[in-house]
Amino acid sequence: MPDNACPSCSEPLTPGDINIAEGVALCKSCGRLSRLSEVVEGPALTPTEVATPPQGCAWHDDGRTITVEATCRSPGGAIAALFICLFWNGIVSVFVLIALAGLYTNLVGPLPAWFPAPAMKGGSGGSQTGAGMPLGMSIFLCIFLIPFLAVGALIFAGFLLCLAGRVTVTLEAGAGSIRTGLGRIARTRAFDATAVKAVRLNTETTGEQQNRKTRIVIEADKPVKFGSILSDERRKWMCGMLRVLLVSKPRASSSSR
Repeated sequence: MPDNACPSCSEPLTPGDINIAEGVALCKSCGRLSRLSEVVEGPALTPTEVATPPQGCAWHDDGRTITVEATCRSPGGAIAALFICLFWNGIVSVFVLIALAGLYTNLVGPLPAWFPAPAMKGGSGGSQTGAGMPLGMSIFLCIFLIPFLAVGALIFAGFLLCLAGRVTVTLEAGAGSIRTGLGRIARTRAFDATAVKAVRLNTETTGEQQNRKTRIVIEADKPVKFGSILSDERRKWMCGMLRVLLVSKPRASSSSR
């Protein structure tokens, strides 16, 4: 997405949408007329919006550490992720069982009767339980399945994030950190809170299907992008709140909901 975007709907603004002489920009998508300062730096929060964050968002200031957080909770997203997770991992698990059966029969011996593997003809004409796969093929299948298992793990992680994940930004003594995850399982990135020049929303189009992904961008010592899993309302509030704390820096009493 270009640097210039509508602070309301995040749609890109073309040069023809911007009136530099008047200091305004008109979004053709939502019809909002915005000041150029909002277009460049992103939406700001009013004192009322600071004091009344959306459901699932909160900010706290104990005099030493400031935290801004938003939940990733989304019942609809969790249901969709769970369906995809069960479908994908259900198919992959069949091939995993075949690979494990092949390894077991080649390295240990006949499979237990309860193991869910197909029956095959034995060398003497009888039948035995096993995958009937050479050792080399079994090892190849195990290696081949690694990326499919990784995708399944990522889908499951997405389900957990939609169920109870959180995005937390912590500011303390000029240092900032962004933590995205669930409990102790989270990704943490650091940035210099004293070097922040702007906080804005950024929408990118990726993939052949032109999927749009909107994230919060903190322009500091290095750009940090995060928050794509948040709902639009929570993402816009967190972006505006971080602008208040990192760019405008007014004083306000802490509030949460």
